[in-house]
Amino acid sequence: MDERIVIPTSSGEHHVPIERRASRVRWLVVVAGLAAIALLFARGPQLEWRQGQAPQRFLNAESVVATPGAFSLLAGPEGSGGAVWTTNDGDRWLRRSLPRIGYRIVYHPTGLFVVDGRSLSVVGPDSDDPPVLVPLPDPIRIGNGSDRAGLVSGLGGLVAQTVTGDIFYAPGGRRFSEVVSADTWRASADVEGFTSTILSVPPPRIRSTCLPIERRAPDIVPVFEAGEGLIALVPRTDPSIAWPVCEPILWVSTDGVDWAPETSSSPFPAGAYVADMDWRDGRFVAVGGVGLDVPVAWTSTDGFDWDVVDLPGVEEESRLARVEKGALGWVIVADRTNSTRSQGWFSTDGTCFQPVPDGVIGRGVAVGDDAVISVGRSPDPEIWIGSLEGLSVDLGWCRR
Repeated sequence: MDERIVIPTSSGEHHVPIERRASRVRWLVVVAGLAAIALLFARGPQLEWRQGQAPQRFLNAESVVATPGAFSLLAGPEGSGGAVWTTNDGDRWLRRSLPRIGYRIVYHPTGLFVVDGRSLSVVGPDSDDPPVLVPLPDPIRIGNGSDRAGLVSGLGGLVAQTVTGDIFYAPGGRRFSEVVSADTWRASADVEGFTSTILSVPPPRIRSTCLPIERRAPDIVPVFEAGEGLIALVPRTDPSIAWPVCEPILWVSTDGVDWAPETSSSPFPAGAYVADMDWRDGRFVAVGGVGLDVPVAWTSTDGFDWDVVDLPGVEEESRLARVEKGALGWVIVADRTNSTRSQGWFSTDGTCFQPVPDGVIGRGVAVGDDAVISVGRSPDPEIWIGSLEGLSVDLGWCRR
């Protein structure tokens, strides 16, 4: 029997059938629309990728960095020197020649600093000014093990780490003074001693309680800027500083000169190793693993309590190696064995990461104000630019 509603009239009661079917259809449409919107927010903001145009006469890409409103790319050997290429769209490029071949590029408010090991080439904001060479107190790390260069911009200055493990700081980026000796953090570049010790241990050849996938060589302590301070990941027991760092203790400096451990024990779980860490807008993101072959990413708001981050589709054989941050968000990079292309994940908030399409993430990745750039290193590299899709509101819902 049809349901009816009773309407009083002057001639008595009038019974009107209720249109249930049409109402149900309308409600189903509304519910389906809300579910689609919820799914969009639940998966997190996505990047839309397009292929950029590599600059002419472009050789190997050594390093890429985000600058205000643009990206700068360090190219490989070009005659007796190198070149820095700058773009704001991934298609049009401005070339600046370098007097020496560089290996890493670092952004500083006073200019771009290119590391060649024994000196810095400072590329100023005026394209007509030639690069200025800044001597270093000692040769600094240009990449070993982690492939991380021993130069970090922070607190308006530069932190330089030498091949022997000493830490220097230049408040304005020009004049360096030693602030931490190698013995303090037990850093070492004693490759011969490292090799003899490591070979005396049965495979997997490790010297710590954690068992990272690969420990190729002595390395430097990871240092990064976090708001009003600098943070270093100092290993608790491993004097070789072989990358990645096992169960690190966080050392903090608010001026780049005076350093002190924040805790006496590692905030990471037993057996954890950290390959890279960074900070943005009150949040830390770290990558590494636990045990022998379990890749893990963590996030924290205070550096003491850490939560595991879900990385959809992470491959067990991949090595979580890098964290890149910028105004747009975060990118986590996992290196693959015998491949020039890596796995990658993007997040706007550092908690909800979504996969980057396969084949996009290359050797160099940088996160800018409104885009992400990825550059391959091959002689004819691919350049990819990622920007947020039209609807970029993030409600903080994340697929778990």
